[in-house]
Amino acid sequence: MMIRLFKRKGLGVQDFPGFGGFSFLFYLYLYAPILVLVVFSFNANQSATVWSGFSLDWYRAAFANQALRQAAGNSLLIAVCASMAATAIATLAALGTSRGAKFKGLQLSMGAIMLPLVLPEIVVGVATLALFSTLGLSLATAT
Repeated sequence: MMIRLFKRKGLGVQDFPGFGGFSFLFYLYLYAPILVLVVFSFNANQSATVWSGFSLDWYRAAFANQALRQAAGNSLLIAVCASMAATAIATLAALGTSRGAKFKGLQLSMGAIMLPLVLPEIVVGVATLALFSTLGLSLATAT
């Protein structure tokens, strides 16, 4: 039987004193502005800096706006369609690259698959808008 003379020091989260408190403060720093925004969305005052009471007037006004409801419906429709298409394409790509035989364009395919991780969405959006503008396509739900 071998006797261990030195205890191996772990590098787990529990081995760093104060990590839990620091994590709590970090998450508070990240999420506090969102929480303040949600709380002040129920403010009766037009000014966001002075609390004058609880009110649902801003939400009533938002839901009464027909253009806003139409935009929210379009966004939901596009999100559902894009999610379904992305899931189908990603599943086929995963099966093709992992279980399929090696093919000539595998490296190019892997590069195309990783491209959304590298490019910011705003760059893709502006480039797509420029493409649609160049092609003369109007901006609508389908585009």
